[in-house]
Amino acid sequence: TLRSLGHDHAVTSLAFSNDGTLLACGSDTTVTVWHVQTGTVKATCKGHHGKVMCVAFGSDTLLASGSTDKGVRTWDAATGASLA
Repeated sequence: TLRSLGHDHAVTSLAFSNDGTLLACGSDTTVTVWHVQTGTVKATCKGHHGKVMCVAFGSDTLLASGSTDKGVRTWDAATGASLA
């Protein structure tokens, strides 16, 4: 399960990349990007001040997330770097 892979809080949102190789999970104030085949963490996206409620891929490396802080952020899913 995702909890056994490192999530301490409930997972509130999930999204697969377009090619199906990555899984983004919103949990608490972070988004974790997992490599589906290996089960390893590819990136951790930090920057929200509220609970992450939605995640969506725009491309295989562009990820967007929205949280209860009323913010929408975009991320590089390969590195976890904030883009906006």
